[in-house]
Amino acid sequence: MNPKDFVANYELNSYRYSDFWKGREYEHVAEVTLLTFLLKKYVPDVNKREIVDLGGAYGRLAPLYGSTAKQVVLADYSSNELLEGQNRIVLSPYKEKVKFVALNAYRLPFALNSIDLLLSVRVMHHLKDLPLFFTELGKTLVPGGIAIIEFANKNHLLALMRHLVRLDVVPYKRLPVLRVNHQNNTSQGMKEGQLAIMYNFSPDFVRHTAVQAGLEVEGLYACSFWRIPLLKKIIPTGWLNRLEALMQQIAPHWLITPSVFIVLKKPGEFIESSILLGERLRCPTCCTLLHAEKSALVCSNGHRFEQAKKGIIDLRDPRPEQVDF
Repeated sequence: MNPKDFVANYELNSYRYSDFWKGREYEHVAEVTLLTFLLKKYVPDVNKREIVDLGGAYGRLAPLYGSTAKQVVLADYSSNELLEGQNRIVLSPYKEKVKFVALNAYRLPFALNSIDLLLSVRVMHHLKDLPLFFTELGKTLVPGGIAIIEFANKNHLLALMRHLVRLDVVPYKRLPVLRVNHQNNTSQGMKEGQLAIMYNFSPDFVRHTAVQAGLEVEGLYACSFWRIPLLKKIIPTGWLNRLEALMQQIAPHWLITPSVFIVLKKPGEFIESSILLGERLRCPTCCTLLHAEKSALVCSNGHRFEQAKKGIIDLRDPRPEQVDF
C-alpha cells in the first residue's frame, strides 16, 4: 500500500475544515436533519452506545450526539483538526465523555468487535480502497453494531443530465467509481501538483461492497436535494432547509442527490459493554495491546507511536510524515 495513493493528509498543508463549511449552512442542516432521523430510527438505544465519529474533524456533528451517547471518540487523520475540536468541545456539557484519536480509516486502532456505533460523514469520498475499509469496519463493529456512512453519489441528477446531453449516460451509469479531478478554486487544502484522493461512488457499488464484507444494508437515504448553486443564491437558506426536510420525508430513497447515506449493521445481537471504548484501543498495525513508554505508545511487537499533542491519542499508521497527500 502506497500511502500517497491511499491517505488524504489534510494536516500536510495546515488546512482548516471549518473554513470549508462557511457558506454551506444549507448542507450542514440537511445532513443534521437526516442524521437525526436515522439515529432515532436505527439506534433507539443510543444512550447505551459509544460513538466513533470517523473523520469527525473539529466536531461539527458533536452537538447532535454528544449529550446522548455513552461515550464519544472523535477520530480524524488530522491532529490539527482534533486540536480545534478540543477547543470547541471543552465548552460543551459533554466534554468529559469525548476522547480524541488520530487514526487511519484503513487501520482502525480498536480491538475486534468493539465499536458500537460509527458515524462517518464527508469521509468516504477520500477512500480509494472501499473493500478494505468495509472489511476493517466489519472486524471492529460489535455484533449488532451500526454504521451510518455518507458518500458522494456518482449518479446524482445533475451529473446524469450532463452525460445525457453528451449522449453517454448509459456507459457513465455503469461506472462503479469515478475519480474526481479538482480545480484550484475547489482544492480543499491541496497545493499545486498534488493529486486529489477524491471519489464518487454508485449506490449499487457501495451496497454490494458492504454486503461482500459481511455487513447488512439497512437502508440508503438521499440528502441535499437542493445542492444547486443557482438555487442557493436565489432561495433563502431557511426555505431550502424546509424543502429539504420535506423531500427527505416524501422521497427518502430517490438516490439522485449528491450525497447518500447508507445504514449498515453487523449481524448479531447488540450487548452493552462495561469496558469503555477508549480502553479498547489496540495497535493499528497488529491489533496487540499498547502500553505507555515515555512519550509514546508501544505494542508488544515493537510498533511505536509518538504522542506529540496533549489530549490526542495518536495511532496513525502510516505516520503523517510518510504521506505526501
